[in-house]
Amino acid sequence: MFFKQTRPAVKKVSELVNYKSHKQKKYISLMVVPSYSGAKTRSLHIPHTVFYGTVLFFIAISVLVGGFYLKSIYFENMTQTLSYTLEETRENFDEYRQTAEDIHILLMDNSIEVYEQLNNEQSRVQAEFSRQELQHQGNFNYIQDVIYNMERQIRSFESERVQFLDFLNERARQIPPIENTVRQIIDSQDVLSYELFNGETKNTSITPMVLGAYTPATEAELHTRLEILANELEVQCMLFENLETYRSQIDMYLRNYPTLMPIEDGVVTSYFGSRRDPITGSQAFHEGVDIPAPSGASILAAGGGTVTYSGFRGGYGNVVFIDHGDGLQTRYAHNAQNLVAEGERVERGQIIAYVGSTGRTISTHLHYEVLRNGNLVDPMPFITE
Repeated sequence: MFFKQTRPAVKKVSELVNYKSHKQKKYISLMVVPSYSGAKTRSLHIPHTVFYGTVLFFIAISVLVGGFYLKSIYFENMTQTLSYTLEETRENFDEYRQTAEDIHILLMDNSIEVYEQLNNEQSRVQAEFSRQELQHQGNFNYIQDVIYNMERQIRSFESERVQFLDFLNERARQIPPIENTVRQIIDSQDVLSYELFNGETKNTSITPMVLGAYTPATEAELHTRLEILANELEVQCMLFENLETYRSQIDMYLRNYPTLMPIEDGVVTSYFGSRRDPITGSQAFHEGVDIPAPSGASILAAGGGTVTYSGFRGGYGNVVFIDHGDGLQTRYAHNAQNLVAEGERVERGQIIAYVGSTGRTISTHLHYEVLRNGNLVDPMPFITE
C-alpha cells in the first residue's frame, strides 16, 4: 500500500518574525528548510542594515552588470554598423576612385580631342581668313579695275561726244539745212556742261577728272571715286540726252543728204554747165558731172534714200534715180549693171551699180546728177566727202 509522503509544514517568514519583539527588530531571521525529508531546519539572524545593504549591493551589481551588458550590446551593434558602414564606404570609395580615374582618362582624351579640334579650327579659321583676305583683295583689285575702265569709258564717251560735235560742225558746212540746228546743239551742250559742273568749265571738252591721276588705296577712296564717276556718268547721260533731242531734226540730213563721192577716190573730169560735147564737138549744156572709172567699178549711193527708178532710159543707158527727201534727188547713169530695184531703201555708201558705158557715151564713166525740187543743180557743192 502506498503512503502519501507529506512535506513538513514550512512557516512563512512573516509568521516566524515577531516585529513587536525588540530583539527581532534588529535582525531578520531566515529559516532554511531543506527540501529533503527528515532534515533539520536552520535559522539565520541577519541585521537589517546588512540585509538591506546586501540586497542593494546585489541590486547595484545587477544594474551595473546589466548596464555593461546593454552597453556591450550597443557597442557591438555600433561596431557592426560601423564595420558595415566602413565596408560600404570603402566600396564606394573604390567605386568613386575608379569612376574618378575613368573620368580623368575621359577628360584627358576629351582635352586632347578638344585641343586637336581647337588647332584644326584655328588652322581652318586662319585658312578661311586668308582666303577671305585674298578674296577681299581680289574684289578690291577688281573694283579698282572697274573704276579704271569706267574712267577710260567716260573719257572715251567724252572724246566721242566732242568728236561728234566737231563732226556736226563740219557737216553743217557740208549740209546747209542743218547749220542753224547744229549751232543750237553746240551752244546747248556748252550751256548744259557749264551748269552741270557748277561753272567749272565752259567748253564742251569736259575733263574734271584725269584718268589714272591716282590709284585708290582705301575703301573710302574707292567710294569717293565711284561717287565722282557716278556723277560724271549722270552728266554724260544728260549731255547725250540733250543731243538726242536734236537728233531727229538732223538725222534725215545726216543719213540721206548726198555728200558722198559716188566713186571711191573718184576724180571729176567734166563739170556741170556749158562744155564741148565729146560726141558732136559743139557746145552743149552738161547737166551733171562725169567721173571716169574702170568698167565694173562700184558705184556708191551718195546718200541714203529710196530708189525711184532703176532701168534703161535713152541716153542715160542703165540709170538709177534715188530720192533723198527734202526735195533732193540723185541720178547715176551709163551703168554696166544696176544692183537695186525701184522702191528699195538704200543707205549712204551702199553699192547700187557697176560702172559701164551704156547709153550715149564714148567711154566708161559715171554720169552723176543732182536735182533740187526737180531742177538740175551743180553736184560739186554737195560732194564734200
